[in-house]
Amino acid sequence: MEDAPVIDVVKDFTGALPTIVIADLLGVPSEDRLLFKQWVDHLFLPLPKDNAEDVNELKRRAAKEYYDYLFPHIVRKRSNLTDDIISDLIRVEVDGERLSDDEIVRTTMFLLGAGIETTSHLLANTFYSFLYDDTSIYSEVRASRELLPNTVEEMLRYRFHIAKMDRTVKQDNRVLGVHLKKAMSSSPG
Repeated sequence: MEDAPVIDVVKDFTGALPTIVIADLLGVPSEDRLLFKQWVDHLFLPLPKDNAEDVNELKRRAAKEYYDYLFPHIVRKRSNLTDDIISDLIRVEVDGERLSDDEIVRTTMFLLGAGIETTSHLLANTFYSFLYDDTSIYSEVRASRELLPNTVEEMLRYRFHIAKMDRTVKQDNRVLGVHLKKAMSSSPG
């Protein structure tokens, strides 16, 4: 990216970096990361009212392609365990029981989504905030790297990436000088 005159931060960095990292952590070839990103993009598509069935079909196909890709990889890995999440899932034993190949594939599907989708949004939102919300924040964090952990935590709160997450005040309280009143239930009784 350094030599490029223009970059697409989301495509070239915030989508790519988490995909590379999660592929390496899982123990699958990082050269297949574009497949992972495509599958996650399809699995996390919102369901529009006008073509929900088409989007659901795209999600089903992505899930099947991911499953079909990963299942034989897990079978092969059983005879060549390494230092990665899939090998750890193969090794894990609770009360004498081990995970099946099917359970390992399904578990990694959750990890894939969490590792790519949420991290990509966090990074993109951080870039946006550094560039548009308050340009002094980046200089401050760069000058004092110890601020980085709190910056990440604050970015998760400030630009929360999950749409339509209602938040309800469960008890009267005060946050940063703002009085918040307990929400009244809209249901009878």
